[in-house]
Amino acid sequence: MERPRRPHKLLDTLIKDLPARNDAHIAKKIGWSQKFVSTLRSGQVGMTPHRILQLHDKTGWEISRIKGLL
Repeated sequence: MERPRRPHKLLDTLIKDLPARNDAHIAKKIGWSQKFVSTLRSGQVGMTPHRILQLHDKTGWEISRIKGLL
Protein backbone atom coordinates (compact mmCIF):
# COMPACT_ATOMS: atom_id res chain seq x y z
CA MET A 1 0.00 0.00 0.00
CA GLU A 2 1.37 3.40 -1.02
CA ARG A 3 1.78 5.93 1.78
CA PRO A 4 -0.54 8.94 1.63
CA ARG A 5 0.93 11.96 -0.11
CA ARG A 6 1.12 15.30 1.69
CA PRO A 7 1.34 18.02 -0.97
CA HIS A 8 1.27 20.78 1.61
CA LYS A 9 4.82 19.83 2.64
CA LEU A 10 5.98 20.48 -0.90
CA LEU A 11 4.10 23.77 -1.19
CA ASP A 12 5.18 24.97 2.26
CA THR A 13 8.81 24.24 1.38
CA LEU A 14 8.41 26.13 -1.89
CA ILE A 15 7.10 29.15 0.01
CA LYS A 16 10.22 29.12 2.20
CA ASP A 17 12.81 28.31 -0.47
CA LEU A 18 11.70 30.36 -3.50
CA PRO A 19 10.80 32.61 -1.51
CA ALA A 20 7.11 33.09 -2.19
CA ARG A 21 4.42 34.87 -0.21
CA ASN A 22 1.60 32.38 -0.75
CA ASP A 23 0.22 29.73 -3.11
CA ALA A 24 -0.70 32.31 -5.76
CA HIS A 25 2.88 33.55 -5.78
CA ILE A 26 4.15 29.95 -6.12
CA ALA A 27 1.88 29.49 -9.13
CA LYS A 28 3.24 32.63 -10.78
CA LYS A 29 6.91 31.75 -10.13
CA ILE A 30 6.58 28.14 -11.34
CA GLY A 31 4.20 28.88 -14.23
CA TRP A 32 1.28 26.86 -12.91
CA SER A 33 -2.32 27.99 -12.59
CA GLN A 34 -3.51 29.14 -9.18
CA LYS A 35 -6.32 26.59 -9.44
CA PHE A 36 -3.79 23.75 -9.85
CA VAL A 37 -1.81 24.84 -6.79
CA SER A 38 -5.02 25.13 -4.77
CA THR A 39 -6.26 21.68 -5.79
CA LEU A 40 -2.80 20.23 -5.14
CA ARG A 41 -2.77 21.67 -1.62
CA SER A 42 -6.24 20.28 -0.92
CA GLY A 43 -5.22 16.83 -2.16
CA GLN A 44 -7.74 16.76 -5.00
CA VAL A 45 -5.00 16.26 -7.61
CA GLY A 46 -1.54 14.76 -7.49
CA MET A 47 1.76 15.64 -9.06
CA THR A 48 2.31 14.14 -12.48
CA PRO A 49 5.79 13.33 -13.82
CA HIS A 50 5.43 16.35 -16.12
CA ARG A 51 4.74 18.67 -13.15
CA ILE A 52 7.66 17.18 -11.21
CA LEU A 53 9.98 17.92 -14.15
CA GLN A 54 8.60 21.47 -14.44
CA LEU A 55 9.31 22.02 -10.76
CA HIS A 56 12.80 20.56 -11.15
CA ASP A 57 13.51 22.91 -14.09
CA LYS A 58 12.29 26.01 -12.21
CA THR A 59 13.90 25.29 -8.83
CA GLY A 60 16.92 23.16 -9.64
CA TRP A 61 15.85 20.75 -6.90
CA GLU A 62 16.72 17.10 -7.32
CA ILE A 63 13.84 14.85 -8.35
CA SER A 64 14.40 12.78 -5.21
CA ARG A 65 13.89 15.89 -3.03
CA ILE A 66 10.63 16.74 -4.80
CA LYS A 67 9.37 13.16 -4.45
CA GLY A 68 10.38 13.14 -0.80
CA LEU A 69 8.25 16.22 -0.13
CA LEU A 70 5.18 14.74 -1.79
